Amino acid sequence: MPPKDLKDYYAVIQDPRSLQTLWEQVHSIENGKKGVPNSTSKFGNWEEFEAEASIIWANAYHYNEDDSEIFNLAKELEVCRYLHTIKQH
Repeated sequence: MPPKDLKDYYAVIQDPRSLQTLWEQVHSIENGKKGVPNSTSKFGNWEEFEAEASIIWANAYHYNEDDSEIFNLAKELEVCRYLHTIKQH
């Protein structure tokens, strides 16, 4: 997530998310508390994970300029997710 001093991000993005938060949700670590990841995920299935991850990509596309580093990284991560989905079926 951008630093809190980047105030326009939080005005433009109504539902901010971060990869760190996504990781914590996958490993059931609550509210950024330090701890040992466990094998229980917040997500009951792959579709729930995809829905949460898609918010991150949508936010990156909405806030960042086309072809910016973050915009392109979001595209790459989304492609990786898509390829994983195809591989699972």
